[in-house]
Formats: sequence, C-alpha cells, structure tokens
Amino acid sequence: SVAVTTDREVYAPGEQAEVTFELTDAEGIGRAAAIGLQIVDEAVFSLLEFRPGLERVYFRLEGELAEPRYQIGVPNLATLTAQPGAEQDPVAQAEAGILFAASGDVDGPGVAVNTYQQAQSRVANVVKPAIEAIVNTLATTLQQELGYGADVEAARMRLTMERQYDPWGQLLVITVDNNQARFLSSGPDERLDTADDITVTRNTYCELLGDCPQAGGEFDNDGDFAGGPGGVPEAPNAGGGDRGDPSEGGADRPRVRRDFPETLLVEPALITDGQGRATLSVPLADSITTWRLSALANTQAGLLGSTEAGIRVFQDFFVDVAFPATLTRGDEYTVPIALYNYLDTPQSVRLEVQPAEWLTLLGEANQVVELAPNEVRGVDLPVRVEKVGIHALTVFAIGDSLQDAVERVVEVVPDGQEVRQSWSGRLDEPVNREIMLPAEAIEGSGKLLVKLYPGLFSAAVEGLDNILRMPSGCFEQTSSTTWPNVLVVRYLRETGTVTPELEATAMGYVNTGYQRLLTFEVDGGGFEWFGNDPAHTVLTAYGLLEFVDMAGVRTVDEAMIARTRAWLLEQQAADGHFEVASRGLDETGNLTDPVTVTAYVAFALAAAGENGAEMALAKTFLQGELADMGTYTLALFANFLVAYEPNGGLTGQVLDRLASEVEESLGNHWQTDEQTTTYGQGEPAYIETTALATHALLKAGAARGVTQAALDWLITKKDSYGTWGSTAGTVWTIKCLLEALASQPDENANATVRVLLDDVERATFQVTPDNSDVLRQADLREWLVAGMPQQVSILIEGQGNLQYGIVQAYHVPYDGPAPGEGPLHIDVSYDRTSLTVDDTVNVSVDVRNDSLEFADMVMVDLGIPPGFDLVTDDVDALVEQGVIRRYERTERQLLLYFQVILPDAPVHFEYRIVARNPIRAQAPAARVYSYYNPDVESEGEPIEVEVQ
Repeated sequence: SVAVTTDREVYAPGEQAEVTFELTDAEGIGRAAAIGLQIVDEAVFSLLEFRPGLERVYFRLEGELAEPRYQIGVPNLATLTAQPGAEQDPVAQAEAGILFAASGDVDGPGVAVNTYQQAQSRVANVVKPAIEAIVNTLATTLQQELGYGADVEAARMRLTMERQYDPWGQLLVITVDNNQARFLSSGPDERLDTADDITVTRNTYCELLGDCPQAGGEFDNDGDFAGGPGGVPEAPNAGGGDRGDPSEGGADRPRVRRDFPETLLVEPALITDGQGRATLSVPLADSITTWRLSALANTQAGLLGSTEAGIRVFQDFFVDVAFPATLTRGDEYTVPIALYNYLDTPQSVRLEVQPAEWLTLLGEANQVVELAPNEVRGVDLPVRVEKVGIHALTVFAIGDSLQDAVERVVEVVPDGQEVRQSWSGRLDEPVNREIMLPAEAIEGSGKLLVKLYPGLFSAAVEGLDNILRMPSGCFEQTSSTTWPNVLVVRYLRETGTVTPELEATAMGYVNTGYQRLLTFEVDGGGFEWFGNDPAHTVLTAYGLLEFVDMAGVRTVDEAMIARTRAWLLEQQAADGHFEVASRGLDETGNLTDPVTVTAYVAFALAAAGENGAEMALAKTFLQGELADMGTYTLALFANFLVAYEPNGGLTGQVLDRLASEVEESLGNHWQTDEQTTTYGQGEPAYIETTALATHALLKAGAARGVTQAALDWLITKKDSYGTWGSTAGTVWTIKCLLEALASQPDENANATVRVLLDDVERATFQVTPDNSDVLRQADLREWLVAGMPQQVSILIEGQGNLQYGIVQAYHVPYDGPAPGEGPLHIDVSYDRTSLTVDDTVNVSVDVRNDSLEFADMVMVDLGIPPGFDLVTDDVDALVEQGVIRRYERTERQLLLYFQVILPDAPVHFEYRIVARNPIRAQAPAARVYSYYNPDVESEGEPIEVEVQ
C-alpha cells in the first residue's frame, strides 16, 4: 500500500508543501520502491483518463492475453442439441472436461460495469504518452529557437498558433491561459467535449520554453526572468500577509498571484529508502484549488501499489480575472472579475486595476465593493485592447482585513491583412537585402527572421517540421505529414546519425500516420481521399510509393501492399495504359490523361518491385507517346524507367532529353504547362516537376551539374513557412534533398556567419561539422523601424554548403478583400451583429467558383469571434448531408474541406455560434483557397460584432 501525508491540511498560494510517502507490503513491512507522481489541478483531474490502479489491470490483461485459450465455434446456439447419451459417454465427458478447463472461469456480467468507459481509460493510458511526446518535441523546438536568439514572448505567441495533430489525425486544441498551455485531443471518437477527450498540460515558461521564473518572478528585457540564473523565488505573500512592492508584495500591497499551471508536478521516479519512506518538497503555484496527487509505485520484485491524495490551497479572501486566450487589436471586451469573501464578517473591498499602456479602460479603474459574509460577487471591467503582443492585466483587491492581487495574461493579435515575404538562396558570398516595414503597418505586427541552413539536411528538416501546420484530414494530406518523417528516419538510420529522441518522435508520427492511412482503404482494394468507394487510381499509386518507403523503417502489412498492387494492375487496359478508376473528384487536366496517369502508376508499381509483363506493356505504351510527352509526364516516365530498367537504353535516352529540357534562364528548373496529378498549375507545378526530374537524375547518378543547380533553385522556392507551397511539392523536394545527401553528403562546414541589420551585428553563428545539421535563426523584429528602408546583411567567413532564408511579415489596416489570384470567392454574413450574452447568431456562407474548370480539394477557413462558442451539431450535419467532407476546429477557427466546387454551382450553407461574453470584437476574415495551389485564394471581409 502507498500512504501519503502532508505537513499541513491547508496551504496558502505559493507556499511549499512537504509530502511524505510510506510504502508497505501486505504484511505491513516497508519496502524500497520507485514512485511515479503526477500532481494536477483537481478541475483538470476530472477530465483526465489517467487513474491510479490501472497498471494492475494492464499487467493482468497482458498476462491473460499471453495465456493460450481455446475457442469453440458453433453455427447457431438456438439449434444446438446434445448428442444422445453424451452425458454417459466417458470419452465425451473427458473431452468436454479438457475444453472447459482450458476456457477458465467466466464471471457473470456486473450490473455497474461500464466496459466502454474501461476501454476508454485503457486507450488513453496507451495513447497519452504519444501526445506527450508531441508536446515534448514542440518544447524542444521552441527552446532551440530561444537558444538562437528568438524572443520568449515571440516563442509563446508561436505556441498559440501551432498546428499539431493527435494519433487519430485530429487537430490538437491548444490554449495558453496565462502561464499554462493545454493540449486537448478529441480522443478515439474524434469529437471534442466527449468523455474520451485526452488532455496534456504544461507550464508555458518552465516546461515548454525552458525559461523558469527566478528571483522576483519578473521577466527582464531579454525575455528571461529578472534575478539572474539560479535565483530563488521569493517567499509567498498572499491573502493578507506583509505589504510592499505593487508587483511582489511588501508593506503596502499584496503579492501578485500569477502562476496558474494545470499540472503542478510530474516526477517519474521518486526513490524511497529501504524502509519505503520518501519525502518530497513541492513548491505550490498561485492557484486556489485542491491539487490532486496520483502515485504509482513498484518494487524491484514487481509489487505494485497506487493511491490518490489531495493538497488543498485556499485563503478566505481572493480575487480572480477571466480572459480569453486571444483578442484582436481594437476589440472591446468586458473582463469578468470575481471577488470571493469566505470570511464570517463583511468586507469593504477597494478594487484597483493597474494601469497598462496596452489597453484602455472603458470603465472605472478603481471601485469599492461591499461584500457580505461568505459572498461571491462579479464585477464587470470593460476594456479596449490597443497594442499587439503578450500582455498582463493586474487587479488588486484591498479589503478591511485581507487582500489579494492577481495577474492574468492575454495575447493580442494584429487586425488587418497579413503580408508575408521571403527570400532565400545559397550563401557563398555576402548577402545584402533591403527590406522595409511600411509606415502604415500595425504597431507590433512586424517580424523579421534570418534563417541559416548549414546543409541540405537542415533545409529538409525545417520542411519536415513546418509541413505539420498544414491540414491533414484526408488520405493525401495525412500522407504528406507522414511520408517526410519516413524519409528522414530512413536517411538517419542509413547514415548512422539517428538519435533516440529524434527517432522516437519521428516514428511516433509515422506509426500514427500509418494507422490513419489504413482507414482510407476501400473495400476491394485501393484508396480514396476520404475512404469512400470507389478507389482512386492516382491516389492509390501515391500511397503505394509512400508505403514502399515506409516499409524501410517499420513493418507494413504485406497483404495490404499486395492488395494495392493487384488493384492497380486491374486498372490496366489491353494496350498497356492505366485508367482513372474513380470519379470521386470531377477530374480535369492530367487526371484523365491516360499518358500521365500511366506514367505515374507505372512508376509506383515499379518502385514497389513490380517487373512482370504488365510493366513491359506500360513501357511500350509510354514509349509510343514519348514524342508528344509534356515535361511533367516526362519526369514521371523517367522515374518509372529508372526504377524498372535502370540500365536500359531507353532509360538513358529519356534522362538525356529530360536534362536537356531544363530551363536555365532563372536558375536550373523545369517548367510545364500541364496540370500535375495533385492539381498543381503554374509555380506549384514547376516545383513538383523540378523535384521529380531531379529525383530521377539523382537516382540514376546522371547530370550532376544539372541536379546541383536544380537543388539550389528548389531551396530558393522555400516559402516563409519553410515548405514548398503544396504538400506534393514539399514531399518530393524533401525526398530530393535527402537523396542528394545519400549520394553526396554535405561537406564538413566550418564557418562563422554574422547577421547584421543596418550595419549593426545582431547575431553570430558558429557552424562546425558537429552542428552542421542544425537550423539557426535570428529574430530581428526588435530593431525594425516603420517607414524607412533597412538593410539585412549576412556575412560568411569559412566554408560549407550553406543556404540562407529571410522572412518578413507584418499586418496593414484592412481596406477591403485581398485581390484574388484565382477564381474562388467567399462571402460570409451574420444575421445580426448586435446581441446580448447567450444570443445565437446564424452565420451564412456562400462559396463560388467563377472559372470554367472544376476547383478540387477546396479549403474554407472561417473565423470564430472571441467569446463565442460554435454549435458543432450544425457542422456535423453539413458532413452528414455531404455539403462538406470534413472539418477541423480550433478556438478561433473553423476549417472546412470541400472535395470539389463546380463552376456556376455556388455552395451555400449555414451554421450557428453562441455569444458567451460581453464584447465588441472582430471575427477574423474568412478565406477560401485551393489546397494544392495555396496562392489561389480569396478573402472575405472581417465582421464586427457587439455583445452587451
């Protein structure tokens, strides 16, 4: 058994609890053991799937599953009769005795057992570590960026904009409330707000950003906490102790409570002494709550024990403030302030709001509130947020006998339109780039990052990290977030450079993606975007290419591979070409071109090892079409031949023609007027074609001068997010970069790189062979000056295959819908914009395609105003009615998937949102875009709403 005691029954916020553990066996004798601890807020504990004691169930189930069992199958119990005389037949009775002995005892069903709930708990215990691994990887990335000069609050802001996905492929809902970050998974049923939701929480500054408070608890100008490294938090002073400094407590003012984590402590292995005793000092946060301690203990001999205990933090008088996670500059929001008086006497409370430049008070800053004994009262504080950034609101409540102060944090995001620009290239000479933050740019919205890629691997890995921000609700999108991880793990294993941490993280994504991809298989073979019959030929070939690569890093169901190959071969016609079997999307362009489809499918089958008569027939068909073949199809044909007949005479001819068609005027790349198999046109098609052509040449070891220049061109096309526009372009470019590294590893870099802004050095990076695979980044936003040209300079001393990237972003005031690059348009309207709390708004949306062609895989991004809840039943109904195929939801965003928008066939739908807080705010502008051509987009106008 595990006994837990604390040195006090009740603690004040910020105090330290001494917790004692005592472990004894069944005879009451103390035993040495390891204890795993978790302390979380009781409000959060009720939502968690983790429960002490389940480890016994887990090991019992594991043991039972390992035992052999017999299964007796009968055709129909209703017609089963005993054989005459069987009860007197000793042989029959002996056989029956053996069978029933093997089956074990069977307990009758309990009247209070919820087996579904038990299954949920088991699933959560298995899956939650995977979600925690995702969070830990994100923390590592953020801390690395801080090590390269990024600002703490900028990193915190990035955290709120992260797109991470749970093991079921659903978007994690990430909320950052003051110092606490919460990652919410919708669980196995893929629906939020149900019993199987899984929550992981982390302290934002300490656990995610690695920037814990030191002495005094205040941040200094560098984003670190004041007090210097190694500082010790000051002694607490809450609820009526000493008075003093307005922020930290002292002679006149209460200490400000500002630390509100949901998870207080995670201790994986607290080791007891030989008598089973251990003591742990736990610094308590500022939350007024009961912390729920869960302990799981095990001895070296395998004895297990568990328990729960509460650590109560309370004071008789306190104040609290509620803020949404984000607001938009210019929003007017009524902040709810709650006063709690649990004294037996009344209190006259002076409520004071600390002035702050980032907001304007629209009401009284100081109020006097009369509280009766044991009364809780709410006070409204209307404010208007004026400045972009991470800001804190501090409220003091000074009573007759007790006092309190609380600080809550909110992120204020820019209004207006975002403008992003990026430049990149090879760093073989000094780089000078003039940039300018326009005078009309919204204050605080400017960003300027300089990225350094010491080699091809760092360029590939950045794409790997950033591709996770893309939606992943269908087969192709899930592939595009899984496949790059496969490629990186395979490369690292082949080169012997993989680390356990990176491999565990990447393989977590791979395993999750693989399981999700299997759900899109159609009965009878093949795959479709959403798993619906019939399967799609090109998409199935895309999946086969991915599964072939995946088999190099994990076990892949061979029967599934065989089914997929067989299904594709069934689509081949007598003359050798492959048909598009599905009309799941109304295909246009090359998706109905038998030459392009045949080149793509033949490439996939050959890569999977197919070399029979069907491949020879496909080769003959494609050879007959070679004279009229476009560049994109030629690149596919080249990849097929390199996989099927790497030393064949036709293979050499096709590769020579492919190399000769490279466009050299603007850097070595291939252009095409074809539409790709993923609907790409224009520059997205150029990127995908160049990556495919480069891949074929690299695999064949041909035209090295052409491929090196083509790789340089591809790196210059990296966008401001670190990817290559479309998912297909990104996947094939990463594949090329890693293929190039496998055949010609990065030279040992040894260089010093200095980053200057207006001739003032702002960052210096030392690149050595030991760290040449690490992306470096300098954040220069602090020195941006609006309205004047500025010069970014990057200087290099030394050698290495280095690339650079410069990213600038800012917001300008909204002056109407952004000019569209293509035919898609969106209009959003609210049936009313002036309402009261708990009123419902009906949102009407119209999406249209003004072109003469089909718009495939269209995404609609709809903003949700702060302080509003989405009526998810309405959106679920849109899925059931076939209006949309799928949706994802975040706190301020509703992302819808449309498989196709037909010309002259506008789509109209409606849904509801409910007002929960008084506010005057702006809903983010709606956006419609093509998933495969992100530049083809259009924005609607933002909508202002007022809730009284």
